[in-house]
Amino acid sequence: MEARSRFFRPYAQFIVAYRIPVIVAILAVTVFIVMRIGNLKIDTDPDLWAPQAHPFVQTTNLLEKVFGGRNVTLIGIVPKQGDIYQPDILGKVKRIQEGIEQLPLAIRHNILSLAARKVKHIKGGTDGMEVRQMMEQVPQTPTEIAQLRARVVSMPIYINALVSPDGKAVAIVADFKTDKTNPNYTVMIDALRPILDRERDDSVDIYLGGSPVSSAWFEFHMMKMPIFFGIALLVIMAIQFWSFRSVQGMLLPTLTAIFSVLWGLGLTGMLGVYIDPTNTTTPILIMAVAAGHAIQILKRYYEEYHRLQTTTPMSPREANRAAVVESLARVGPVMLTAGLIAMITFYSLSATGIVMVQHFGVFAGSGVLGALILELTLIPALRAVLPAPKKREVTRERTQGILDRLLISIANKLVGGRAPWFVGGGLALLVFAGIGLSFLQVDNRFRDYHKSTSEFRIHDDVLNAKFGGTNSLLFLVETPGQDGIKDPQVLKGIAALQAFLDTQPDVGKTQSLVDLLMRMNQAMHADDPAFYAIPESRALVAQYLFLYSTSGDPQDFDSFVDNDYQRAAIWTFIKTDSTTNADSIAKKAQVIIDKNFPPGTTVRMGGRESRRSARRVDRAGQCPMTPTFARIA
Repeated sequence: MEARSRFFRPYAQFIVAYRIPVIVAILAVTVFIVMRIGNLKIDTDPDLWAPQAHPFVQTTNLLEKVFGGRNVTLIGIVPKQGDIYQPDILGKVKRIQEGIEQLPLAIRHNILSLAARKVKHIKGGTDGMEVRQMMEQVPQTPTEIAQLRARVVSMPIYINALVSPDGKAVAIVADFKTDKTNPNYTVMIDALRPILDRERDDSVDIYLGGSPVSSAWFEFHMMKMPIFFGIALLVIMAIQFWSFRSVQGMLLPTLTAIFSVLWGLGLTGMLGVYIDPTNTTTPILIMAVAAGHAIQILKRYYEEYHRLQTTTPMSPREANRAAVVESLARVGPVMLTAGLIAMITFYSLSATGIVMVQHFGVFAGSGVLGALILELTLIPALRAVLPAPKKREVTRERTQGILDRLLISIANKLVGGRAPWFVGGGLALLVFAGIGLSFLQVDNRFRDYHKSTSEFRIHDDVLNAKFGGTNSLLFLVETPGQDGIKDPQVLKGIAALQAFLDTQPDVGKTQSLVDLLMRMNQAMHADDPAFYAIPESRALVAQYLFLYSTSGDPQDFDSFVDNDYQRAAIWTFIKTDSTTNADSIAKKAQVIIDKNFPPGTTVRMGGRESRRSARRVDRAGQCPMTPTFARIA
């Protein structure tokens, strides 16, 4: 340490000798860096939460590419009187459907409601199968209303998804693309709100939920972080003034803290790093670290100044500059070591595969780097330029306060033989903390990031109570070749997996191509409930799909199967976004998959929650399932 002090002494003398050029240079660099803050952008994209090279996330990306479902939003309309089968209520559904379809980022084929073109009613007819749009026009007469009600009831796939089981609520499900040039969910939801606001009146309550809504609210709260930054700054300033009992003692560490944050923001902008949910609190972290380091060197300055004034005959001006040199020479090595450790530690996070953690590491590391440079250049130069502390200021700074007396009392007790008691107490606390570790639960629920009284939580509670769930798991079923999904054994595997999922806690609804095929089979047998089952042969499956296409639209199945019928999706709507719950479902689902799917068929689970929790369960030799936990809606 003494050797490093010998290095820092001439360095400190240089800073004091050229204090004005140093201040000008640092201010010029600061202005240059601050001008780069404008490059920063806000990003709450879920891709930030997980390593994109991970196979679980790749499965999720494949699901989203083939079937969509990245930004599913659930809109619920609840009449205040009666059920949904009223012309005014159904008219609102149709207008909202049409309004959302016009939004630039909307994925039109994934916008579903009773008024959607692809939401069809299937029934048997004299010429085979009849497929008609569920609600092409808003019904007006009691007869038309009754007919619509009957059509909805005959299609189980839509119950608890688009219509609540009691008929007292109706839903519109919307899906959106992410604008990669501006990955901002506030823009997405703000475009949707006017469409809903036009339909709000005294006859209905309209609720809005889903992960994009949660992200938009998160962005809203992110914008309020400057307020909390200001509060934290005032608290730090108050503590500094209380500690040093001088304006200079308060302002110099504060200046270091503020400049460090500006350097962190500017350097982050220069590196092209986005501001994401993790980084919203990083400025407060940087400010606290910078202020803490600055206080240490300032405290040493006051000690050196007092020592020089009492032991060496020199003027206050000479003592001031000599104290700057001495304090920097003695504390500088410690500050440099501590700063480099913190900076390297934070920057090392940029080597992780999780983008959000990388952003945090770069931002925090840049802020600590800025703090280190400022503490070793600007602050000692300013201290050398400022007038020497007055005698009253030095006396106040050395006056023992409550904290000083407390720490001195503890030190005296340690020296006086009480050390074993303190060690024993510390060990007891460690044991108590160790016991507490056994009660920790690993989980990640975005819903809990919002207050229970928040608009998002209130809307989410209502939507989960009325419908299958605002969150979902998505299973990807892949067969070896074209038309593999038409194999009845594969379809029976999907049905078995759906049946299992329907029994799991918090699962409110499952949907797949199987639901539509079973309804086709029933319709072709005079609506006999006994025939609500999977067709027995591949030829019959193909025939039903062909008959459907003659009066319906093959694109109606886009959410459930790809064009080659090689891959299919099973949507599982749940009422919680708990990753622990998703992990439990994945473990138990593996047994069903092993038992019911034919060899060569793979089943993987993916979606947005895979960016927060991922795990792989393999079926030896045949059916690897990659559970990547989803929070789609």
